[in-house]
Amino acid sequence: MDALDQFKRKWKDQSKNFIQYDKEEIIDILKRKSSNLVKWIFVFGVLEFALWASLSLVFRDQSFNELSNSEIFSNFSIGLELLSFGILGYFLVVFYRNYNRISMVDNTQQLMSKILKTRKTVRLYVTLNLLLLFIGTFTSLILLVNYDPEIVATIKDIQAMQPDKSFYLRLALVTIVVLIAAAMLILLIYWLTYGTLLRRLKANYKLLQETED
Repeated sequence: MDALDQFKRKWKDQSKNFIQYDKEEIIDILKRKSSNLVKWIFVFGVLEFALWASLSLVFRDQSFNELSNSEIFSNFSIGLELLSFGILGYFLVVFYRNYNRISMVDNTQQLMSKILKTRKTVRLYVTLNLLLLFIGTFTSLILLVNYDPEIVATIKDIQAMQPDKSFYLRLALVTIVVLIAAAMLILLIYWLTYGTLLRRLKANYKLLQETED
């Protein structure tokens, strides 16, 4: 027991050399860190918006003219582009509001609630982007195959040489493989950007839980 008592005394003496924080100071530190993380979520969203807007302006007319002569496909592409920017713009507003709200919270429960809401918002944003990618790609493919004059003629020539239905099966398989590869790439990028910030927010949430307990 003497050795144990000596160890406890040494531990207490060493702990005095570290900076001691009370509960309110810890909460304030976590609040500033969380606010900064949400700010970076908003910044990444702005950069993503700027990137897609720049690519759209550069390739819009050329890609439409070279990819298809179908008016239906062109109109769908424009609508899909507007929808994509609408979703991104909406989430930019939500990200900015989350940043402002976390900056102004007053207590632990409010801060924890805002952190959870921010994480759910980012996950919803990523999920919608992936759904838009899959739905937009398959719909575009269906429109091209059925309404683009040159593609319809090419398919007829292929079917004349290969009467079976394997062409559509191969086309569907290739599309699925390409989509999965694209989705994995997007998820990797989001994991390195938004995912890193969300993991840090989760760590802050756990610390706030421990502080509250």
